[in-house]
Amino acid sequence: MSEKRPGQDLESHGTRNRRYLKDGNPHWSDPSKHSRQEPNHLQEQNNRKENPLHQTENVYSADRRKFNEKSDRNRANSFSAGKRLFFEQSSRGKWLRFGAFIILGMLLGCIVGPVKAATMGPDQSGQTQRAMVESTADTSQSGTGQSSTSGLSDTADSLAEGQDAGMAESGFNTGEGQAAAGAQNLKTVKLLAVGDDLIHSGIFKSGLQSDGTYNFDHLYENVKDEISAADLAIVNQETIFTYNRNDYSGYPCFAGPVEIGDALVDAGFDVVTHATNHTFDRNVQGILDTMDFWKTNHPDITVLGVHESQEDADTIKTVECNGITFAMLNYTYGLNGFTLPDDQPYLVDILDKEKVARDIARAKEISDCVVFFLHCGVEYTYDPSAETKDWVQFLLENGVDITIASHPHVLEPYAMLTGEDGHEMLVYYSMGNFISTQDEYPRLIGGMAEITVQLKGQGDSAQLSVVDYGLEPLYTHYNHNTGVYTVYKFSDYTDDLAAQNAMNGKNGIALTRQVIWDEFNEIMSTPIEQPGAASVYQPWLETDHELPQLGERTALQEPGSADWNAQQTSGAEDAGSVGTSQSDTLQESESTGESTADSSEVL
Repeated sequence: MSEKRPGQDLESHGTRNRRYLKDGNPHWSDPSKHSRQEPNHLQEQNNRKENPLHQTENVYSADRRKFNEKSDRNRANSFSAGKRLFFEQSSRGKWLRFGAFIILGMLLGCIVGPVKAATMGPDQSGQTQRAMVESTADTSQSGTGQSSTSGLSDTADSLAEGQDAGMAESGFNTGEGQAAAGAQNLKTVKLLAVGDDLIHSGIFKSGLQSDGTYNFDHLYENVKDEISAADLAIVNQETIFTYNRNDYSGYPCFAGPVEIGDALVDAGFDVVTHATNHTFDRNVQGILDTMDFWKTNHPDITVLGVHESQEDADTIKTVECNGITFAMLNYTYGLNGFTLPDDQPYLVDILDKEKVARDIARAKEISDCVVFFLHCGVEYTYDPSAETKDWVQFLLENGVDITIASHPHVLEPYAMLTGEDGHEMLVYYSMGNFISTQDEYPRLIGGMAEITVQLKGQGDSAQLSVVDYGLEPLYTHYNHNTGVYTVYKFSDYTDDLAAQNAMNGKNGIALTRQVIWDEFNEIMSTPIEQPGAASVYQPWLETDHELPQLGERTALQEPGSADWNAQQTSGAEDAGSVGTSQSDTLQESESTGESTADSSEVL
């Protein structure tokens, strides 16, 4: 029987016995096995003791066998460990590569997908995202064998569906999303403009407070909400300001307290036009006082038409609102017979076609929309004068987008003009008075222009359009006996208020809402002939207009719409009682309205 080596038995007894051997324990971990091997073990020890040579030979043989066995075990262990490491590394690398491809695919889908979707249609965008994910899955499958095809395909589908769902949720793959993306390139501004802020003496006296200061908030408090709600509000400040209280005056050479400017700002106005025929009523000092007031107290207000230096006069004024840049120009026909000093020709912008054409060209280069404030015409006429039409045509041909005119002190119609080159320009031929104490009831009818401008697109491809426009009638309410001076929207003006107006009973006319409305409607219904224009569109002429109810405003018009005013309802208000005219001692000296041929006699 061949002898058994302890090493052989230890190897045949599993991990637990080998662990004991490594710890240096020469005994068997199983007592029963140890007892069965004890006789042979004792016999081997006895043989070694009895035969030294045999003992030496056995020791040598045992040592050689131990060395060979250890080498064999080391080789086997090394091979096994190497084999395991190889397979472990191969497997780990395979899954790492697979995971890397999946992550890369997802990143590409997140980055490239939205960019592609912005330039593709919905279907193309979804197909591109799905193709990217499926391509990534196919690449990952190439090293994994057929068995994983179905799992990767499911993964690709899931990823693609997730991409599609994410794109849909963000809006790129839907009509709503495209509309939202388009809306980001659509900019809108609501403009509001009123006519002449004509400060007669009764008006500036009404602002004097008990402590000697002035406050004019009451003038505009009834229209403040409307003005403040506009994105950009403009007023024509007909009369000049002055710091010198001794220079305050009404007709014919006007000058009022600077606190009127404070009230305009408090009402919500952003832009003030000053180039009128009354700008030089207090000579150079009046202009300098006015400019100093705005610069010192309200530097954020855009002031047009007057300048304190040649550098300022050479600068085109722009206003940026809601992403749309407006260039604004303001010129007057003259200065009531006055002339500017030879060394200060820059003080007021005076109409001159060469200069105006040059300024419009410069304005177009630096803005999206050019707005021109024109001060000219014949007073108290409801049809635009030949001079006004000539200037309007000149502005149309030079590319102005919106023209708002003043000076007649009464309303005139408005229209959308189209030039021979296809360019469109919205024009308000006269806005009438914003506030005044003139002595004929039609002269107390003013207008509040409401214009919606949109800019679509970006850069050179951006397109500007006037999408809505209209005119809300205003009415000045004043009474010298009661000291009331303010302006109302016609939609808020009652017959009770009309009965208290200074114009009630003037020339035997009982002032009522119906009387005011009929006058307004007649003015707006005057057909306009604009020589040189390819077409003239007046929305007001598209339908009949009945007296609106209280609180009901005239609607904005969409160009081409025949029923823009459908919300208006017919009906008449009860006529108010006829009152008595104001005392002659309280009436201001007013112009009769008879204008000279050169439009030099004014209010």
